[in-house]
Amino acid sequence: MPFRSPSRRRRLVPLALAAASALLLTACSPSANSSTPVEETSVTILQADIGMGLIKEAGPNNTEFLGATQGTLLRKPYTETDVAGVFEQDPYTYDGYLADSYEVSDDGLVYTFHLSDAISAAGNEITADDVIWSFELKFGAETSTARGAMNPVITDPASQFEKIDDKTVSITLTSPGLGTTLLSMLSDALAFVYDSTVMQEAATPDDPYAIGWAQENPNYGFGPYEIVDWEVGSHARFEAREDWVLGVPDVDVVNVQVVPDAGTRATTIRGGDADIAEGLSPTDAADLSSSDGLVVPTVASPNTSQVLSLVTNKAPFDNPVVREAVTHAVPFDDIIDNVFQGRAVRHGSGIVFTNTPGYDGSGLPEYEYDPEAAKALLAQAGYPDGLSFTLTVSAADADSQATAVQIQTAARPAGFDVQIESVPGADFHTGRYAKIWQSLISVQAPWAITPIYTLNLQTGVDSQNNMSDWEDQTFYDALTASAAVIDQGSAEAGASWNAAEKRLLEEAPFIQIAQVQPGVAISDRVSGWAWRTDNTIDYAHLSITE
Repeated sequence: MPFRSPSRRRRLVPLALAAASALLLTACSPSANSSTPVEETSVTILQADIGMGLIKEAGPNNTEFLGATQGTLLRKPYTETDVAGVFEQDPYTYDGYLADSYEVSDDGLVYTFHLSDAISAAGNEITADDVIWSFELKFGAETSTARGAMNPVITDPASQFEKIDDKTVSITLTSPGLGTTLLSMLSDALAFVYDSTVMQEAATPDDPYAIGWAQENPNYGFGPYEIVDWEVGSHARFEAREDWVLGVPDVDVVNVQVVPDAGTRATTIRGGDADIAEGLSPTDAADLSSSDGLVVPTVASPNTSQVLSLVTNKAPFDNPVVREAVTHAVPFDDIIDNVFQGRAVRHGSGIVFTNTPGYDGSGLPEYEYDPEAAKALLAQAGYPDGLSFTLTVSAADADSQATAVQIQTAARPAGFDVQIESVPGADFHTGRYAKIWQSLISVQAPWAITPIYTLNLQTGVDSQNNMSDWEDQTFYDALTASAAVIDQGSAEAGASWNAAEKRLLEEAPFIQIAQVQPGVAISDRVSGWAWRTDNTIDYAHLSITE
């Protein structure tokens, strides 16, 4: 089937912020073939300059854009909240999307997926070859993060994936307890399925997976929208596909405006010149929550967390007693109140989500601000006069910088002299993955919030995201035992995950400071915004309420 590249499409005039109000909600434009006006629904979204990477495996990417143009085998459904027009993703339920259905073998090891009749933007119907080739790409491309992020669930697609027929594919696991996490992963951005016919035609010896090509030709997927115009750092325009497998989206056109300054995004939506503003600061979000005509949603258990990592490959945090002392030197409540303006929550010290089916939090160590307890532990560790360490933060992350100041002040009476080091964002990311800092503050947001994924995210062997460089066989053995439990929502599973989490908290290689609320404001004329574990907006779920 022919594929329409952006060079063959009309290029639209970039939208200036001053003219954004002309694009709000509904517009009427004459049809090219009729004098009868055709109503066109549209929304305008303000977004930070987070880049426009148009394929997940290229490295830096815009996951929200990809969710609009790509599809996954499964999806996590939405449930209504107490706030009209606001929804939450159910992270423990998995409905069909590009797969109509699936079945599980009696031993819990083989998952067989029956594909739908989804059509790609290029006009090709999905096949098992698309699924298998997409995962070959994910594990073969040098810039892909899937190899680490999908471990231990998917480690070798060549041996785990099997084509049964053109419309059926199976995935074999090494342990039955990994099934829930598999289903969650197959609902997330890591598992986008691409039109392999189009991409293989575009592949070259230098670009065997057509990743470079996809950066310039984004409409190769099975998602609800096509990108018809974009300019990096400026804007993007999405138009709904009439042949999307789940039905035509309610909103015909989504206009995304890149507005780098968070304060400007807040001012613009307050003035009514946009429908949704993303990436707001906690201060702006708290302020806008009292504005008429706007909704600033909160979530019971958000999955975006601010984390203090203590790097264990060097002193002083190679000593677990020193790490334990730090758990009593962090002013958790002050950070929630002063840095996040109350727009963060803390459900104990653990990292397994407390609303997980079968959750067991019994006997977990409590991390609470207690300077006297911290000083006693430092003395026990051989530092009766206290110690000094460097806390590194990204200069591009205002919240982390503010949290560092709170920790610096509160840790002083606990026996710690904290020296704050602020480095450029690029240097920070390089250093955290190389594990060169003594300690650092980062943001973590697991897309799959099952216990095995959450516990593995920052602790994997040789993983870049194991920023504490902490590896512990007792912990890994507990993870392995937990993954053997078939029913991951059972009390048996909860008790097994509890053992792994308890070991992690006792060792304290990192400290989850707070779970941070979404930084988004929505016009009350728009319905359908949903909290998602990937913290993006599902354009296809939006609708106009007037």
